[in-house]
Amino acid sequence: MKNSIKNSLKNSIKKILFLSCSSLLFPLSQSTLTLPAIAQTPSIVQPSPSPENVTPDITPNTAPESGTPSVVTPAIPRIEILSTGTGEKTQLRFTPVVNSRQTSTLTLKIDAKEGMSIALPTTKLTMEVVVTQVDANGDIHFDFTYKNVDLVAEPGAPREAINTLRPSLTPLIGLSGSIVVNSRGQTKSTRINLPPELDPTAKEIFEQLSTSLDQFYAPLPEEAVGTGARWRVSQDLNVNGIQLTQSAIYELVSNQDNILELGILVEQEARPQVITLPSIPDLPAGVTLELRSLSSQGEGEMTFSLGQILPRRSTLSSRSSVVLSFKPAENEQGISINQDIAVEVILNSQP
Repeated sequence: MKNSIKNSLKNSIKKILFLSCSSLLFPLSQSTLTLPAIAQTPSIVQPSPSPENVTPDITPNTAPESGTPSVVTPAIPRIEILSTGTGEKTQLRFTPVVNSRQTSTLTLKIDAKEGMSIALPTTKLTMEVVVTQVDANGDIHFDFTYKNVDLVAEPGAPREAINTLRPSLTPLIGLSGSIVVNSRGQTKSTRINLPPELDPTAKEIFEQLSTSLDQFYAPLPEEAVGTGARWRVSQDLNVNGIQLTQSAIYELVSNQDNILELGILVEQEARPQVITLPSIPDLPAGVTLELRSLSSQGEGEMTFSLGQILPRRSTLSSRSSVVLSFKPAENEQGISINQDIAVEVILNSQP
């Protein structure tokens, strides 16, 4: 039974890792560590001869026919002011104008350690955002489109990893949606366009990425604040079936002509729970996956203009410690996994 489980996991590990960590592409503000957590499925990837840097030729799909749009109304995170800072204090509000555009490139690097070396390529995703409407009350409507996805093999990451992940990534190119946020950067609704023929795994990745876009911009406090102001953003998250509690503390390092620099500290915890990962369809019947513990900590910095919806630049480094247990239906001893994962996320936007 154990060999069967291990073989199933080995066939699915790289896709699970990407799916889990792909949501981390958008944690640059609130939810930095959400995904590395579930990426701890056990498997040892044996290196194979391949160039150290490989960029697969992924070309955009033709625009998919739109299916029935999916609309999500997320829970608004809790914002608690810790300090209003010093000096002149002003209310911070986003004020982009209609037809303003940004093209953002996100780079995700994952390093899994602690006994099981899991080599994954670096993922790069390019997204375009266009502001389509600004309401009288300050609500901002914008469309987003995934323009390109690249995989770049890091030293030690075999071509096998790229070949496994590529089919899940390619269908993302050309997919789109729209989001409404208020002037404080709190998401009010997300609408994603899901083509009916979209592969289930690609659909899962796209939904997770799109509904995680509210993690992209820092929620701003109601109060007027000055230099050194600090506020905490707390929320309960469901990431690929895992219930998490998350707390992010922001510090206003500077505000020069509405160009803000923020420092970020994030931590996450999850209680023990049984979880389901749809991306392991070949897991033997009767096998359950339990999360024993999850703890994540991260820090980073962000620079953005209040006249734009996405940060100009954001960097975040995080580390997650997770204990998982696979329990067979039979009277065999379960398989426990202790995993430590380091994640680095970098965002650069133009203009």
